[in-house]
Amino acid sequence: MKRIHQEVLDELEALNGDFSSLRTTTYKYTPIPPVKPYSPTEIRTLREQGHYTQTRFGNLFGVSLKTVQSWEAGTNKPGGSALRLFQILEHNPQGMERFIQGH
Repeated sequence: MKRIHQEVLDELEALNGDFSSLRTTTYKYTPIPPVKPYSPTEIRTLREQGHYTQTRFGNLFGVSLKTVQSWEAGTNKPGGSALRLFQILEHNPQGMERFIQGH
């Protein structure tokens, strides 16, 4: 880290205060909304609306049947990644299926 810091200092010194040759880049930042929490009932409804069995729903999210059962029973809560995927499935079920199938 000290070496990188020294290299930056050396480059700045070589410019002799003339920063006109430096380029800047501006990035537009679009905030990502927080994940929506899903209740056990909402998870089950989402699964049933997609006509998924608990096993297939688990396969869709890369979790076990027991995990899906615990989400729907309310004994376990899905984490952030699963919650984000629930949002995607809820708003674009065909897109989610196409993505999973590789189309």
